[in-house]
Amino acid sequence: MNRKFLILAILLILIGILLAGFLVYKYITPAPQPPGSQNQITFPSSGTGTGNIPPGPSTAQMPVGTQSGNTIQVKDFIHNGETISDVENTGSYLLAGSLGYCLPNIKCTAATSTNFNIGFDSKAQAFTIALLKEPIGNARHEAEQFLISRLGIPAEELCSLNYYVGTTYFVNESYDSGNLGFSFCPGATKLP
Repeated sequence: MNRKFLILAILLILIGILLAGFLVYKYITPAPQPPGSQNQITFPSSGTGTGNIPPGPSTAQMPVGTQSGNTIQVKDFIHNGETISDVENTGSYLLAGSLGYCLPNIKCTAATSTNFNIGFDSKAQAFTIALLKEPIGNARHEAEQFLISRLGIPAEELCSLNYYVGTTYFVNESYDSGNLGFSFCPGATKLP
């Protein structure tokens, strides 16, 4: 009986090692790139993005949903060369900051920012702005200017978007709950 158990245990261990080796190979080995696509990154769960092409002027437009259920036209910020796809969350994009994780051969930071992260969920048609450093009033102002620039819309139209501006207890315990809003929008929290 002990001999059968030992053989079965060894077989299970070998199968586990083979499976682990296959998974490591599958997720670490880069996919072959077709000729002429060296400026593209293949994202496993969300198609192809252009995470390593430097941003340039673009006149492309795209619709974004508003709080009223309508849409407004903004600059195509998804294909601008600096926005990246969040490969772990299909349909989510990072416009500025870091994803907080990195996978091999995948760009994990968008436009450089240490004061805020800006994400966009295409399913919910909503922006999430995380204020990462004090003073959070300055971080919010920088994030607002960034969004106005990337979307190509005036501040008033920014107010009509679906969005959340917030911070964590570890950044500022006084303002860690609720939507702080954009500083120029009705109902926004006044920050120091």
